[in-house]
Amino acid sequence: MNSTRTRHYRLDDENNVIPVPYDEYRANIAADNGHPIASKVASEVVNGLEVSTAFLGVDLAVHDPRKTKLEVFETMVFGPHDFEMLCWRYSTWDEAIVGHAAAVEWVKQKITGDIS
Repeated sequence: MNSTRTRHYRLDDENNVIPVPYDEYRANIAADNGHPIASKVASEVVNGLEVSTAFLGVDLAVHDPRKTKLEVFETMVFGPHDFEMLCWRYSTWDEAIVGHAAAVEWVKQKITGDIS
């Protein structure tokens, strides 16, 4: 475990990722405080599959010493097909927006058979 890295975060008013102590993280979950945890960044339905990108509020990479970048945003694909286990993670809001758009395009191409 990387003990020097913060695990909990919130978004400021400009969608910057801000480290917070655990107590503040818990307070944001309980009271929302204008900085919701697990807030949706983007969502789109493509032929019955939902591509969803969210801010998680928790760094999912903190326990892997090989990972040096935060993983506090996540894009997943939900639906009845074999796409359900797909997951992409990002460090910043801007990366999450770009990654979401790329995931939507990937799903569109995968459905039409244009990629493997």
